[in-house]
Amino acid sequence: MNLIKNSPFHVLGITINASERDIQKQTTKAKRFLEVGKDISYDTDYEFLGEVKRDANTISKASSDIEQPENKLLHSLFWYWEGNHIDSAAFESLKNNNTEKAIEIWSKVVKDGNVSTKNYSCLSNLKSLYLGLAFTKGQVNLELFIKGLQLTALLFKNQDLNIFVKTVVGNHFKISNEDLELKFTNQFYNEIQPFLGKKNGLSLDRLISSFETFSDGSRQFIANKFTADPTKKIEDQINTSSELREKYVLEAIGFADSLYENTKSSLESLKKILGTSDVKYVMLADKLANEILQCGIDYFNKVREEGNESNKDGEELLSLCKLAKGLINESQSQVNTRIDETIAYVEDWLNDESRELISKLNEAYEVLNEWDLAEAYTRPYKGPPMRQFWYKPSLVSPAEDLVKNAKKALPKLKKTLDPSEFLKISDQIVQIVIALAIKHVNEYNQKSIACCYLFHDTRNFAMSPEVKKRHTENHNILYHDIMWSAGGGVLSGARKQERNTRLRALFNSHEGLMTDSYRWETIEALIETADDMSDLGGPSYAQNSTNSNSRGGCYIATMVYGDYEHPQVMVLRSFRDEFLSRFLLGKYFIKFYYKYSPSWVESLKNKRLINKIIKKSLNQVIRLIE
Repeated sequence: MNLIKNSPFHVLGITINASERDIQKQTTKAKRFLEVGKDISYDTDYEFLGEVKRDANTISKASSDIEQPENKLLHSLFWYWEGNHIDSAAFESLKNNNTEKAIEIWSKVVKDGNVSTKNYSCLSNLKSLYLGLAFTKGQVNLELFIKGLQLTALLFKNQDLNIFVKTVVGNHFKISNEDLELKFTNQFYNEIQPFLGKKNGLSLDRLISSFETFSDGSRQFIANKFTADPTKKIEDQINTSSELREKYVLEAIGFADSLYENTKSSLESLKKILGTSDVKYVMLADKLANEILQCGIDYFNKVREEGNESNKDGEELLSLCKLAKGLINESQSQVNTRIDETIAYVEDWLNDESRELISKLNEAYEVLNEWDLAEAYTRPYKGPPMRQFWYKPSLVSPAEDLVKNAKKALPKLKKTLDPSEFLKISDQIVQIVIALAIKHVNEYNQKSIACCYLFHDTRNFAMSPEVKKRHTENHNILYHDIMWSAGGGVLSGARKQERNTRLRALFNSHEGLMTDSYRWETIEALIETADDMSDLGGPSYAQNSTNSNSRGGCYIATMVYGDYEHPQVMVLRSFRDEFLSRFLLGKYFIKFYYKYSPSWVESLKNKRLINKIIKKSLNQVIRLIE
């Protein structure tokens, strides 16, 4: 350690209790030796300290360094004091390079540091020896280093410190124990800096812990030396995050994550240095936690303001709350209270089934209301134009999401809402599902298994009588329509088996079918009731509260008039559904017609003359109907 090796007292070969006259005499003697080219050596040139440089400059500097009382006192803290015969015996051992013997001699007297006035010099010397031995060959011996600092703390706390001061600088210089200790700490810190963070050197944690027995002033001094940089780094990061958060609110979650990662190591260092009860640490941790929390709150408020919030947003805010809370260690600060309040609010928000349900309901309404305005693309097709809505928003998906959420939320809402309010919400859900399903069937002109599932999944929802009636009617019609498309009607034997196979294949083509076992039950129920349904005649209408569109297939009429939507065909379909299907004879006629008409159409489709005759006949029938 250079403070000991290059001590002015070492250079001049004297102890700290040498008189002014002895110092002057030793300085003059050294200079004369140099003038005649003689080597200079003293009994205090202990081998473990290594060689010391002595020339005219170092001799003069050593003499001037201890001219002022304060400087002399400070340098004396890093050298030896011959105060009694015990010290003399230990110095003799050091002279013979027997450091272990010297330690043994002084340790017997010092023990736990509670020494008498006449043995106070032994405490000072053992401290200096430990510190000198702790820094040899460019390495730090941690055990000796810690012992040396522990004895130094005892030296400053001893009531006989004034004797030490008086011995070194006399009665005319006054200094408090705390001030002298602080001067030692400052000088010592400057000396050990090259060893910090180096291999075989000193870690920051070790250095901080070594000063635990020093006074508050010294510990604070050391802490300040090591906290300036990490404190500034954390404060700069907080300011940067705050500025970015105000400009780019929707990216605030990322700013909070970066802030945490960029300050984590610095805050941990401060925690080890200052401790969690230190006011400076508490204030900085609170400030950091508050900024992380604010990033989450600002982002959450912004997405809610725009109506784009989801459970993920709430979960991200909750995650930031927990990060922030981990920084402040349950401190009783306003920030901690604010974090707790935010956590409670977000958890309630996430557990609010009605919130997610209302969100899905609004999404479904939006798709229904804006579907007609959405951009559609037509598939390239040679022949009659075909409507294909490849890039239209799905009408089924929002309905499926709504039903899925409602099945989870409604049982809980039923327990908390007034019955009339609950029925109102359930009615709204069912009506929007009906509207989406019917629009899908009408717009795409297809038998949709997915729409069947929508009706099936909502069949047990709470509904007012009007909504229940509409739901049941459309449910039956859509199932009936699918049955006919799969080969419905009165069948037996091989034809019935063929129909059942086609029906299963039709349902099985729907994506995600196998995820719900009850859907297979639906298929089997359709098959079992196929014959019962067949007595209703051909396919009927899918209806909502405002309009209806025919979906049955009048095969011969369509062939004759050339268009499924031809006005004459629509009259015939209406007559079938509104008149014939009401009577037993009419029902049998419908069964007969749908059983044989497809084969008739196939055989007559290219017979122009026959088609002309049929058309005339149908025109006469239509006049009678009208």
